[in-house]
Amino acid sequence: IQNQIGLNGASLPQNITIRDMTLQSLNDGIIIDSAQSVQLQSVGFVGPFANVTTAFDSNNNNTTAGIKLLGKSLAFATDINVEDCYFSGFNAGIYLPSNNYTSNGLFDSCTFSNLYYGIYLNGINAKGLTVSNGLMNLVYANGIYGTNCTNIVSLNNYYQDVGDHNTGVANPQVEVIYWASTATGCGSIGDTFDRTD
Repeated sequence: IQNQIGLNGASLPQNITIRDMTLQSLNDGIIIDSAQSVQLQSVGFVGPFANVTTAFDSNNNNTTAGIKLLGKSLAFATDINVEDCYFSGFNAGIYLPSNNYTSNGLFDSCTFSNLYYGIYLNGINAKGLTVSNGLMNLVYANGIYGTNCTNIVSLNNYYQDVGDHNTGVANPQVEVIYWASTATGCGSIGDTFDRTD
């Protein structure tokens, strides 16, 4: 879903709904580039990897993602609602690359499994995202990794085998949820963790 039409008075992509299907990919599942009001419901995002232990695809040195969010300061992915979706076999389930923006997103009742990162927010600014009622399991590194974020909330999620490099919850390697010093107003509310550290 891209903004190939530019910003010269043309409308950006909006009001898009995809539901009840599986997207299997050798790279990214779907790229949402500067689109508004995107609804993804009951979609399976299945990536190219049977076992994910790196943050990058060694074939092309890119981070593969079930959903990649793209956008610049004037036009970016916003009003993104993802419900009851499944992410597996990517470097990240949801990814905001560096030099990109996104805002106003809800990721509810999703399952993240067999990933390096569950959610990887590494852009210039991610604002107003809620991750709720989901399950993360077999996530090699962080369930949520956030830099340059404002008001990102993890709410009532269950983090099972996360952040232990797939060696079991008794062997923590990184934080389950990581907020960099550039993240403000972000938090975890009512989440459940199998790790006790």
